[in-house]
Formats: sequence, structure tokens, C-alpha cells
Amino acid sequence: MDTLKEFCTHSIDDIISGSDINVARLALVQEAIDKYRKTVRERPELFENGLNRTFPIVWFGDLCCDKAKIITFGSNPSDKEFSKSVTRFPKSAAGKNISTLCDDYNRYFDNQPYNQWFNPIREFARRYYSPDAEIVHVDALPFATSKKFVSLLKRSSFQGILKWGHGFTRHLIEYIVQHNDVKGISIVGRTSLAQFCEIFQDSKTIEKRGEISLNGKKYTIYKGSFNICGKDIEVVGTTVYLPNPHVRGLTNSALIGQIVTAITNL
Repeated sequence: MDTLKEFCTHSIDDIISGSDINVARLALVQEAIDKYRKTVRERPELFENGLNRTFPIVWFGDLCCDKAKIITFGSNPSDKEFSKSVTRFPKSAAGKNISTLCDDYNRYFDNQPYNQWFNPIREFARRYYSPDAEIVHVDALPFATSKKFVSLLKRSSFQGILKWGHGFTRHLIEYIVQHNDVKGISIVGRTSLAQFCEIFQDSKTIEKRGEISLNGKKYTIYKGSFNICGKDIEVVGTTVYLPNPHVRGLTNSALIGQIVTAITNL
């Protein structure tokens, strides 16, 4: 089952829309690993110009639990996930089968997570949607980069893998929505908002709904819904980059409280 060879003649769309959610989950991880290995073979220059030579992180958080889910969305995994000082993930998937990798993804928040990034992201999502839901984080591209993601967006050499990432992440989010009670999707930061809207550009109803002023600088708040797998999923976003907001005089918690209040009052 772990190699999914018996499904090699099926499209990923067929597998995801099928009734076996375990097969669909494994198929998504297999697709990401296959893309990584193909890129190593055919596009080695990408690893010299920003892409990390580390295996894909397809999601963060317990995708298999029975709780309702909140999806948080970002651009791509941090290269800090593969730090020498913290063993969240091995740099290579060698010797691991797909089921074991899925377990690593599911247990991420129980294994020294990158809290500087994830704590404000998760707090924002839970304070707006539900304190009891499980947070599952996904990215526009499941590969870490040694350079800032935004700096790679306009490079012609990266357009192919970015396009693949968008299609892959759409499949992943559709899988999560189809098989879970999803309370909503939350997004922080301009780049992540732009990436999400590009991925779901054919099914979006989201618009600028207001602004919040912090230290004399205005940030935009977005709110709307996306039709995903026949379900209307609420999406909220802010251009405030919560993991590093540069807002003087406010703790992250107080800042998040202001943003949640502003969205709630729209």
C-alpha cells in the first residue's frame, strides 16, 4: 500500500474523490515525494538557486483526528524545520515509508514545533473560528527554500514548480474539505493571501472588507467564501504578518485580539 503502485493508472483527482480517505492521503504524499525526486533528477539547478534539498512537508497537524478542522495557509515550509539542533523532520525520507511520514506530519505540534511561526498563526485561527478545532496547516508549495519565497515568485526558473505546487495544494485542500468538518481557512501576510487567491481563482468570493491601523500603518482585512468541493468555506485573512508583525507596544496576543475584533465587527 505504501508505494501505491496499484494506483499508478489513476489520476490524483480520481483517487481523492474516491471513498478511501487513507488511500487518498497516501497518494498525496506519494505525489509530493515523486515530484521532489523528479526535480532532483531533472532540475538540479533549482537547488542551487533557492530550493532546499529536503523532503516535502505536505501538512502540519493531525489530519486524521475526529475533531473539526481549521486550515491555516502559508507560502512554504521554513528551512528551520530541518535545523540541526531540532529533529522535527529528518532531511531525507530515505528508509521511511509513506505511512511513517504521515505520522510525522500528524504529530508535528507534539514534537517541538516552530512556535515563533505557528503560535500566532494558530491563536489567530482559533480565536476567530473555534478554540476546540484542530489546526491543520498547508502551504502553496510543500518544499522549503533557502531564500525567501517571495523572492522566487518572479523567477522564470521557478514557475514550473510553483505551478505544480498550486495544483497540488488545491488537491490537498479539496481532500481536507471533502473528508472533514472544516470551520474555515485563515491566512496571514500579503504573499500567502495572493497565493491562495491564485490557487482558487475560479471559485472565490473574497474582498477587502476593512482596514486596521497599527502604529500609524494601515493593514487590510479580507473576508469571504470559497466554494470548495461544493461547500462554501469561509476564508479570513489579514496583511499583518503575525509571526513578525513589527508592531511596537503590543504583544502578539493583544494584536491578534484587535484583528479578530475588527473582523468580527465587519
